Amino acid sequence: MTLRYAVLRIGCGQLAVGIVCALLWLFVAGTEAARAALAGAAVAFLPWLVFALAVLSRKPGAAPGAMLSAFYWGGAFKFILTAVLFAVALVFHAELFAPLITAFVAVLAVNWLALLDLSRGLSGKR
Repeated sequence: MTLRYAVLRIGCGQLAVGIVCALLWLFVAGTEAARAALAGAAVAFLPWLVFALAVLSRKPGAAPGAMLSAFYWGGAFKFILTAVLFAVALVFHAELFAPLITAFVAVLAVNWLALLDLSRGLSGKR
């Protein structure tokens, strides 16, 4: 599996989980809860997307220092963007913290599950 394909799979999985969370909150608690869930999903997805684009902006044959630099800058920007997006999301959805945080955690869990799946594939333990 290529890196770009793995990143595409993770991104699609995150979007799908975010939409499912929003739909569940829509049926359980209404439109505002669904919006809060979408905001939580966006808080997890958008910084991940920026990081992925930063890392993928380097060619596969790039110097190790250039790749490391992309990881550092992408990671730093991801951290800052996550904090800013959380602050903005809480301004608009402070009263609906449960949908926001559950969608955030669910979308973030896609990363961890994908890494677990990817590591199993690389080690040949499928």
